[in-house]
Amino acid sequence: MSGVRIAITVVFIVICAILVYLIFKSKGSGADLTGGIVNSRATDSYYSMHGRKHSEDAVRERTAAIFTAIFIVLCLVLNMSWGY
Repeated sequence: MSGVRIAITVVFIVICAILVYLIFKSKGSGADLTGGIVNSRATDSYYSMHGRKHSEDAVRERTAAIFTAIFIVLCLVLNMSWGY
């Protein structure tokens, strides 16, 4: 096994661990009590509608999307033929 493949595998495992953490920490839609009882749009305030892109959940979603793209690229790289 070449050194490059070992390095990519280590990065892949770290990305997997980060993705698991981000996905478990994210809040699903309708996870709060009012989301199941009342329409969530009816309870949205001005801040929740316009400040959503800077909230902690939005940052976590963008980070998870970036790490997911890296994960997919690394999956493709690791499954390529390495000459043996």
